[in-house]
Amino acid sequence: VVTLDPRFAVSYQLGAVFLAEPPPVGLNRPETAVRLLERGIGAIPDNWFLHRDAALFRFEYLGDSAGAVARLRASASLPGAPAWLSSLSADLATKAGNVDGAREIWRSLASSDLQFVRENAQRSLMRLDALALVAAAQKVVDRYREQTGSVPAAWRDLVAAGQLEVELKLLA
Repeated sequence: VVTLDPRFAVSYQLGAVFLAEPPPVGLNRPETAVRLLERGIGAIPDNWFLHRDAALFRFEYLGDSAGAVARLRASASLPGAPAWLSSLSADLATKAGNVDGAREIWRSLASSDLQFVRENAQRSLMRLDALALVAAAQKVVDRYREQTGSVPAAWRDLVAAGQLEVELKLLA
């Protein structure tokens, strides 16, 4: 079909689903599915749907989070592309463990002309900050457990063990 009409976008999309899905639904060939979507992008470079699908297939089927994020970021600037594509790229970067990359995307979105995009970016940056604090606190708890053989019952246990310096007025 794509040979007869290379600009028939849905044929790339449906063909990719068939190629990527495991039997009995498909052929379990996700690499071929992504190549088909890339062929579609070559034929219709301004079709953001194909870019989005190629990114999601890279992420879900191939585990290529860097390629998925790059494809989504590029597609966000295409004509008619929705504002949420950049947000999706930041979410995928976070899920893939690329917190620095996600933070960079959210920072750029925090200066968007669209208020809802700015607000979402600010909330997402706060979420990343909170996740970093939780990870740091978990390291402190893990270190305490290694040294004492038990988990702390309260923040004061960590302070008493020299694992944490904190103003306890806020925690009282």
